[in-house]
Amino acid sequence: RLIFWSLLGVASLLLLALLAFAAMWWFIDPDDYRAQIETRATAAIGRPVRLTGGLRWQLGRQIFIASEGGEIANAAGFGPEPLARWSGIRLGVTARPLLDKHVLIDRVEIDGLELQLQRDAQGEVNWALQLADASADAARQSVIVRIAAVELRNGYVRYQDAASGAD
Repeated sequence: RLIFWSLLGVASLLLLALLAFAAMWWFIDPDDYRAQIETRATAAIGRPVRLTGGLRWQLGRQIFIASEGGEIANAAGFGPEPLARWSGIRLGVTARPLLDKHVLIDRVEIDGLELQLQRDAQGEVNWALQLADASADAARQSVIVRIAAVELRNGYVRYQDAASGAD
């Protein structure tokens, strides 16, 4: 009897976890958080971030959130082209550490990255970002974020140096 009730309890917990994932999948639309994601990313790097494509969940051993396009604006004085543009990006978050307020981004996959690196005649560069103070954010939120791996596919980098004329 004890084994039966124990197995029934474990099966009930698994069913509850499955229902929670299904509810997240069907009832929570990541596009509803687009403005919040753009605002926080913009504040974190000091440049406007725009998500141009749809956002979606991908559930499996990991929880993936995928963006089907976006861009990071260029620095002032470096032209209208964005610093970075991508056709797809996926962030894979490991579920278990979330219970301990640790965000382990196991995988970042970027497809179609177009990176425009520039140096002007005075030696200023467009890739120097003004990152927000991560330690203050971590202390305020008591959340630890780590990234384990980054994968780039189908991308290119263009480097232009106005001082030397290199392109």
